[in-house]
Amino acid sequence: SNTLSIGITGYEKGMSIQKLLDEADEAMYKAKSLGKNRVVRHDELGTLE
Repeated sequence: SNTLSIGITGYEKGMSIQKLLDEADEAMYKAKSLGKNRVVRHDELGTLE
Protein backbone atom coordinates (compact mmCIF):
# COMPACT_ATOMS: atom_id res chain seq x y z
CA SER A 1 0.00 0.00 0.00
CA ASN A 2 1.34 3.41 -0.98
CA THR A 3 0.66 6.61 0.90
CA LEU A 4 1.42 10.25 0.13
CA SER A 5 2.21 13.20 2.41
CA ILE A 6 2.64 16.60 0.78
CA GLY A 7 3.89 19.89 2.17
CA ILE A 8 3.08 23.08 0.29
CA THR A 9 4.35 26.62 0.65
CA GLY A 10 3.99 29.77 -1.39
CA TYR A 11 6.74 31.82 -2.96
CA GLU A 12 7.08 35.41 -1.81
CA LYS A 13 9.17 37.90 -3.77
CA GLY A 14 12.75 37.81 -2.55
CA MET A 15 12.38 34.45 -0.77
CA SER A 16 15.48 32.27 -1.02
CA ILE A 17 15.24 28.82 -2.52
CA GLN A 18 16.49 27.38 0.79
CA LYS A 19 13.68 29.08 2.76
CA LEU A 20 11.14 27.85 0.21
CA LEU A 21 12.40 24.27 0.57
CA ASP A 22 12.58 24.53 4.38
CA GLU A 23 8.95 25.66 4.61
CA ALA A 24 7.74 22.93 2.25
CA ASP A 25 9.75 20.37 4.22
CA GLU A 26 8.30 21.56 7.53
CA ALA A 27 4.77 21.30 6.13
CA MET A 28 5.46 17.81 4.74
CA TYR A 29 6.66 16.53 8.12
CA LYS A 30 3.54 17.99 9.75
CA ALA A 31 1.43 16.16 7.16
CA LYS A 32 3.24 12.92 7.98
CA SER A 33 2.65 13.42 11.71
CA LEU A 34 -1.09 13.87 11.14
CA GLY A 35 -1.49 10.53 9.37
CA LYS A 36 -1.43 9.00 5.93
CA ASN A 37 -2.45 10.69 2.70
CA ARG A 38 -2.39 14.29 3.91
CA VAL A 39 -1.65 17.65 2.31
CA VAL A 40 -0.59 20.55 4.56
CA ARG A 41 0.09 24.16 3.61
CA HIS A 42 2.87 25.91 5.52
CA ASP A 43 0.56 28.82 6.40
CA GLU A 44 -1.76 26.35 8.21
CA LEU A 45 0.89 25.01 10.59
CA GLY A 46 -0.17 27.13 13.55
CA THR A 47 -3.79 25.97 13.32
CA LEU A 48 -3.28 22.21 12.96
CA GLU A 49 -3.15 19.78 15.85
